[in-house]
Amino acid sequence: MRLLRLSAILLTACLTLSSCDAVRSMLGKPTSQDIEVLKQELAALKEQARQDSVAAEAERLAAEQEAALHQLPARYYVAMGGFKVPSNAVNYKAYLESQGYDITAVRFRTGYDVLLADGTDDLREALRSMHKFMRYEKTCPEDIWIYDTTTGFHE
Repeated sequence: MRLLRLSAILLTACLTLSSCDAVRSMLGKPTSQDIEVLKQELAALKEQARQDSVAAEAERLAAEQEAALHQLPARYYVAMGGFKVPSNAVNYKAYLESQGYDITAVRFRTGYDVLLADGTDDLREALRSMHKFMRYEKTCPEDIWIYDTTTGFHE
């Protein structure tokens, strides 16, 4: 009799709880629908991460191309001054260009903007340009020097 009663209870429980989802929902576990939604969300996150990765790689390549455009072709330049305040560098660059100088502005790793002129591969020629500038330019800065690009201080 006990066995019959136990079998009847088990049979009723099996018929009542006919699916795993019913049992899982009673126990507070995720159902198959919940699991499917989570799978879709995970796939969307993976796709977004892939797109972000592609975008980051594109930005990195663009930065490399930009840096390649700003590389200095000559070895020696006359450095016309270093400026911590960028607006001062812009103003002095405009003045020098109005005086007929071809000026290239570069940023050093120290954060200074440096104005470079008269690029050459010959050190003597660079020294001549520097002395000519010092002799004839009324607004010659005190921090004029020859910058050797092989030192790699510029960005």
